[in-house]
Amino acid sequence: MGSFTIATAPPPHIDLDQFTRRLMRIKARRAAPAHSRRHAAIRTPPMTPTLLSAIASPAHWLAVLATVFMVTLAVTTHYEGLQRLNRAMPRWRLPARLRILALIFCIISLHIAEIWMFGIGIHAMVAFPALGEIGGVSSAPLLDAVYLSTTTYTTVGYGDLAPRGPLRLVLGSEALTGFVLLTWSASFTYLEMQRYWRTDA
Repeated sequence: MGSFTIATAPPPHIDLDQFTRRLMRIKARRAAPAHSRRHAAIRTPPMTPTLLSAIASPAHWLAVLATVFMVTLAVTTHYEGLQRLNRAMPRWRLPARLRILALIFCIISLHIAEIWMFGIGIHAMVAFPALGEIGGVSSAPLLDAVYLSTTTYTTVGYGDLAPRGPLRLVLGSEALTGFVLLTWSASFTYLEMQRYWRTDA
């Protein structure tokens, strides 16, 4: 009974290096888990472009303009709100402690209004795919945009929702703006408490 052998050498018409690389790819594909092969087949573009490509991108310039507009609107609203409160508080016919309590609720309402300003702006931007999207949801309803704005404004940090694309410029600026405005409110409240708290018998 005759014997036979299996040739392991590549055919003479195939380059040895090319044959080796192909054989290694087949072995790696068989060794990798199924979910890894599926993710490897999906090529997603990088989240952060290079500086030059961002400068050349109209979408990033639109995000810059939207950022400037929303930050300016929020800061101006906060300034006007605190100024009006400072002028109105002496005319409130309330005990000193209730006056401070009313001040706290007014400041919280002011911050909620600013969060909604950013949320509406985010919701308007995600209507245009080139300006970015909200990762974690298939669509971007208004309440999800306001929720993302809340977690950003209060610097809680991202969890189930996160911005992608040029939209991240807006959210990064909102985090800085929210931190500044919150500390501004804390300083204002401290000064008003120094002014009225001790006058309560």
